[in-house]
Amino acid sequence: MKVSKQKIYLLIAGIILSLVGFYIGFLPAEYLGQFSNDTQYSPGILSEMRGMGGTIFVFGMFIFSSAFYKDME
Repeated sequence: MKVSKQKIYLLIAGIILSLVGFYIGFLPAEYLGQFSNDTQYSPGILSEMRGMGGTIFVFGMFIFSSAFYKDME
């Protein structure tokens, strides 16, 4: 079975984006904590980070699933 480099790159990129989006979406305070010492964040900014993380996660899943799309060959 021959696997093209393009499919491998899509799999790796999809997995990485999904993991990053999952991390940002479910742990936004920890993600923001690495950039500053402020431990109190407003609910608005945490909600914005969750939305961004969810979007990154969905794009990662889309890229991951595109590796299995037959017409790409």
